[in-house]
Amino acid sequence: MALYKLCISFSIVFFAFLVQFSGPGEEKLKHAAATFCSNQPFALEMIKSRQKKDSRFQTFVQDAESNPLCRRLQLKDIIPTQMQRLTKYPLLLDNIAKYTGTAFSLK
Repeated sequence: MALYKLCISFSIVFFAFLVQFSGPGEEKLKHAAATFCSNQPFALEMIKSRQKKDSRFQTFVQDAESNPLCRRLQLKDIIPTQMQRLTKYPLLLDNIAKYTGTAFSLK
C-alpha cells in the first residue's frame, strides 16, 4: 500500500512538472528562468553594494540569514540555487518516468 501511494505521489509530481515544462507553460517558464539567471550577477552586485551603503538593509539581511530555514546560507548563496535546480529537473522527470512506466522524455 505504501509503495502504491508513493507511485501515485510521483505521478502527481511528474504531471505537475510536465505541465510546467511542456505546452504553453514551457515558453513562459523558459523566459522567466532565463531572465532570472541572466540577472543574477546584477542582483548579487546590488546586494553587496546595498549592504555597504545601508546599515538597515545589512541588519535585515543578517537577521534573515540567521533564520534556521536558511540553513546557515547567505543570501548570495541562495540566489544561485534556483539555476542549479533548473538543470536538475529534466533528470528528475526522466527518473520519475522511468520508474512509473510513463513513456515521456524531456530530451
